[in-house]
Amino acid sequence: MNDLDRAILETYRAARACSDDRFIDTAFEVLRRNVPFDSARWATASATPSGVVFHEPHLVNEVPDWDNRYGEIRSKDIAAQFVVAHPGTTGNFHFPTALKGAENAAFLDYTRKVKHANALITAHKDLTTGHTLTIGLFGAQSDRQYSEEQRQFVQALYPHLMEAWAVNQSLQLERHRSRNWSVAMCIPPGVITLCEPAFFDLLRAEWTGAYSDYVLPSALVDLLSSASNGYRGRRTVFRFERCEKFALVRGRLATSVDLLTEREIEVARCVASGLTHKEVARRQGIAPATVRNHLQAIHRRVGARNNAELAALLQRDDV
Repeated sequence: MNDLDRAILETYRAARACSDDRFIDTAFEVLRRNVPFDSARWATASATPSGVVFHEPHLVNEVPDWDNRYGEIRSKDIAAQFVVAHPGTTGNFHFPTALKGAENAAFLDYTRKVKHANALITAHKDLTTGHTLTIGLFGAQSDRQYSEEQRQFVQALYPHLMEAWAVNQSLQLERHRSRNWSVAMCIPPGVITLCEPAFFDLLRAEWTGAYSDYVLPSALVDLLSSASNGYRGRRTVFRFERCEKFALVRGRLATSVDLLTEREIEVARCVASGLTHKEVARRQGIAPATVRNHLQAIHRRVGARNNAELAALLQRDDV
């Protein structure tokens, strides 16, 4: 088995065995065994008229504040311009040589500050989401330019890395799927990297025409960036589960249970768990008579005839 075949096999194995962040780290470990690098970047990005805008990239040994520095020169990034114009082709860049002339002085200064003397960069556009996906490997020593053999290795492995990443994300989504809920995987700033088709139906039900495909509506973006656990709208309910580099957003159509107040939901949960009226009263700091009043209102609003039916509705809606 040659090095490329071994790297492909290890990559697909990691896609099934690792969590999302761990998969990317493992993929970089596979790359490093074959193509040494000092820093690296794996990212989803947007190709804009002013240059590439990265969305919460996965970084290896990048210098602090690299993103602010990059923001100052993104329009001059000839490497990004090349890989966006040549999808799937790995560019081999030796910046001290490539960045001659006064027009490239700012970008050359950036590469020195972030220690990117050499780079192997590959990118392509995801036709489903419209996002640009890219992997960059960077060498700090100007006298250690990447070889054509190394460039070809990265180019050959790149489509397998992207396919394995898609498999890995699909498995993450499958692990978090639950009954009656549609799930989406998102990264800041609300970019949807993967989701079930029904998730878009929920967005349209709540925000007709008020969002772009594969980007969350601003109301969800704002809540996702806060400490909020979710969103309760007129027609839908969304909940958030935040991970290190991404967030899972679950959504479903609103039901009668979602019309309950927070206090009523707490009372309903207590009763559904088997607590008596007195036990619920002590836990909630209210009188037993108030618990009975709450339960009468709860049963009426959700259409439950007894506590067993109430418990079944709470379980159905994962409340």
